[in-house]
Amino acid sequence: MKRQFGEKDHGPNTINEGSIPSALVKAALFLSLSLLILLSFPFAEGQAQENIEPGPIIVKFKATSAQYPGVYLRQDAPLQPITGDNSLDSFNQTFNVISAKPLFRKTYVQDLRESQTVFLREMESVKDRFPKRSKRVPEDAKIPDVGNVYLLEVPQETDISAAINSLSKNPFVEYAELPQKVEFHWVPNDPYWYSYGSWGYPYDDLWGLKKIQVNLAWDITRGNNVVVAVVDSGLDYYHPDFDIWGNYWFNESERNGNDANCFDGQDDDLNGKIDDCFGWDFFNNDYDPMDDYGHGTHVTGIMAANENNGIGVVGIAHMAKFMVLRAYGYDIIQASAINYAVSEGADIINCSWGTPTFSQPLSDALNYAYSQGVAVVASARNYFTEVTTQNLPASHAGAITVGASTTDDRKANFSNFGKFVDLVAPGGNNDNGNGDINPWENPADDARHNILSLRSAVTAYPSPWLDVGTNYYRMGGTSMSAPHVSGVAALIISAESNNLKLDNIYDVLRVTSDDIAVYGKGVDDQTGFGRLNAYKAVTNRCLTPFVDVPPGYWAEASIRTITCREITSGCTSTSYCPGNNVTEAVASVFIIRAKYTGDFNYSGTPYFSDVLASHWAFKYIQKMYEDGINTGCGGGKYCPDNLVDRAEAAAYIIRSIYGENFQYTTYPPYFTDVPQSHWAYKYIQKMKDKGITAGCGGGKYCPDNITTREQMAVFTAKAPFKIWTKGRPEPN
Repeated sequence: MKRQFGEKDHGPNTINEGSIPSALVKAALFLSLSLLILLSFPFAEGQAQENIEPGPIIVKFKATSAQYPGVYLRQDAPLQPITGDNSLDSFNQTFNVISAKPLFRKTYVQDLRESQTVFLREMESVKDRFPKRSKRVPEDAKIPDVGNVYLLEVPQETDISAAINSLSKNPFVEYAELPQKVEFHWVPNDPYWYSYGSWGYPYDDLWGLKKIQVNLAWDITRGNNVVVAVVDSGLDYYHPDFDIWGNYWFNESERNGNDANCFDGQDDDLNGKIDDCFGWDFFNNDYDPMDDYGHGTHVTGIMAANENNGIGVVGIAHMAKFMVLRAYGYDIIQASAINYAVSEGADIINCSWGTPTFSQPLSDALNYAYSQGVAVVASARNYFTEVTTQNLPASHAGAITVGASTTDDRKANFSNFGKFVDLVAPGGNNDNGNGDINPWENPADDARHNILSLRSAVTAYPSPWLDVGTNYYRMGGTSMSAPHVSGVAALIISAESNNLKLDNIYDVLRVTSDDIAVYGKGVDDQTGFGRLNAYKAVTNRCLTPFVDVPPGYWAEASIRTITCREITSGCTSTSYCPGNNVTEAVASVFIIRAKYTGDFNYSGTPYFSDVLASHWAFKYIQKMYEDGINTGCGGGKYCPDNLVDRAEAAAYIIRSIYGENFQYTTYPPYFTDVPQSHWAYKYIQKMKDKGITAGCGGGKYCPDNITTREQMAVFTAKAPFKIWTKGRPEPN
């Protein structure tokens, strides 16, 4: 008899095409049991890592290696006719490869010459299916070539290290590696919105939501029509504080017009998943993402809990739709879930988990998400150490990374930090003060666990002192911080009407955060741009277009970028005045805001006789002088109302990033009107080197022309100010 939705069978599954091989499922099941045993401190990191069982091997074939050797492997055909040598055939014979299954693609092609074409067609069709989301695709995004990533199944007794070493040296292989484990990081009438001190601490029970001022944001938007995918341990979708009919994402393609019963045993949308009506369980390879671990229900509740229903808590984006994808254990499971979320129309993917070491297939999946304009929100991990390039999704350029903040607006001492952290959000208070990652072992030492959300009824929680009532539970960690940001990202997408790109959305989240000045003014390595602020995010000026910058205007993208970054708010409340000339004072504001954002240190003693402390641009002009960007016009003056020509603009931009000593193309000159003898030659050459300018046309730069506001927008938007670059690398 076919089981009903919600009747979870956790036994082994028959492996179908495109599913996770049985060895991995067994290993992951072992991991899940291990995690459940550890639930006395369920959201810790740093636990001992068991060795995974042999197989499968993840291999990506190079694009130049003829037509996908993996397809030949699947057909049990020799590879020498297409590769020109027998190295892969020799590998297959030596290690007795049983099968090869694609990790990301869903269509097999018999005519191998058409394989890549069909794969790219599949990827492009995703854009066509979700045109509104496609408008958010960054201009520099390219669809990654992940059609040739395969899972090779090998016998149990295989020497995995030797097999991977052999593949890594093969000229037709781009990478080969094992799957690796991922870790969880741990004004309505809803009563907990108003309650205080329910577990004995002197602050509001839903302090996190109030700290980010989400109640003010709700007057503008509540996340309507945005799809948030939660890649986690699933969801207790029968929870009384979750609106299964109002908030659950439903796969209309799978229903295929059958209103009475989506669960008909057919793969109606031909995506390789039978009856994926309400998401998918990638761990057990079935249609039921019920949460028996508890982490995913808590994470989802922070965003999705029903509002104004007279019970419990309330979610940040409670009018959004939530795509529940049960996925944990190994990187290829997470990568498959991300691939599904993108292909099925998610606008945002919440990732309250991460890897301790770099994962190439996970990186490929994240590249795919970025290429489709999907926001990925990643937790920073709870090791009270620096996020590194090894940690995914946290270090990925296409993700926004979130650390944890406390009730008194400090970085939680368990939270990771560093240049890859974009901002922080409520995640729990400090633990016992010595960096102990297991404070939950002692009921008297549980300050860290103060984020209240939904409790899964089918999870055996081992820490009853963290229960609040019957249906709610307290947790702490950057796992809880990430959904705060995902929820606000949903509010931004729902509210904006300016065709924001994905990078614009990230910039809004960053720049509207409240600076935590205790770590230094402006962007810092402890809290990034600061603590999330929902109200400021949804009221950022760039969410609505300027009346004088119509769609398709040549500088529209750059004007939108600098507005999202709060470098400008326009010349009036509704206009940007793109053709207006730029004065020295206005240029100072553009440059300093692009370099530092909103807050920075500067001297209160005027450097120039014509720019006193009462001048509207005083602090920006002071900082221009202190940073050696502009030392004035002579005679102790700055001449703030003088107009800035394009040569001066180039000098200001380049000095603000590189100072006076930098490498540039010394010869030949890029522009006929800027010879080597020109005073601004090196600055203008560097501008061209970095793609900041292409000149004014006809092979010229027009250095003496006055800079307009639209030109200044392009310069500051394209210039590589490091605070706007993931990881904040030093400019070169």
